[in-house]
Amino acid sequence: MKLVRIEGTVGQLQINHFIGNNTKLEKCMQRFMVKDDTGTIQAVYTTICPNDSLLRNGDRVSMEARFSGVLEVRSLTKN
Repeated sequence: MKLVRIEGTVGQLQINHFIGNNTKLEKCMQRFMVKDDTGTIQAVYTTICPNDSLLRNGDRVSMEARFSGVLEVRSLTKN
C-alpha cells in the first residue's frame, strides 16, 4: 500500500460506467495498463464522468497511486 509516482503511456483501456451509491453521480472506472521504461503494470482510476480526465489509449500520464496488486490511482495528470 505504499504511495508511488508513475509516468508512462496508457494502453488496453477499458471503461465501466456506474452510479455511485452515496452521491448518485455517474462514475467511470478506467482500467488500463501503464507502460514505462521498466515495464508494464495494471492500474485502476475512478472519476466522475464525463470530464477531461477520461483517458484514451496512447495518452502519456503522470500519477500517484497505491500498489495493492494493481495501482489504485489517487491523482492523475495527462502530459
